[in-house]
Amino acid sequence: DALVLVAQPHFPEYDSNPQTANLQMELQAKAARISLEHKVESTMAVSQHSVPTSVAGAIASAAREGKHVTKVSGMGPQAVLRMVKSIFLARRYLRDDALDLSFVPEFSDSETGLTVLNFYVLAHAPRAAAAAASAPPAPPGA
Repeated sequence: DALVLVAQPHFPEYDSNPQTANLQMELQAKAARISLEHKVESTMAVSQHSVPTSVAGAIASAAREGKHVTKVSGMGPQAVLRMVKSIFLARRYLRDDALDLSFVPEFSDSETGLTVLNFYVLAHAPRAAAAAASAPPAPPGA
């Protein structure tokens, strides 16, 4: 109950096959659990018929507008796959904006009693390690 997972999706075959479901997930454990519901600045519902590129554009747009937490919700395996692909694509769309995304998954119940999967998508600066890896080497003695 106290463990929080923060995830970043990657589809290694996406460029050659956009329909792929071959997913790799980078997970990071966080020790402290905080409620993100009160920090949500934008909300999106995804269905099995949603177009991932369109949802990705909306997520990226929210991040560019300075909305740090976007709640993306869906029910069922196809909706969840589209949610994950949308976050993956939105991360690509934001590369040139010096923004990155990760998400925290959480379950809730719908008004009808069905289970909903919510992804709290967090907009943030790319990892410092990634920035350091692309920076030129420091001069000797610096």
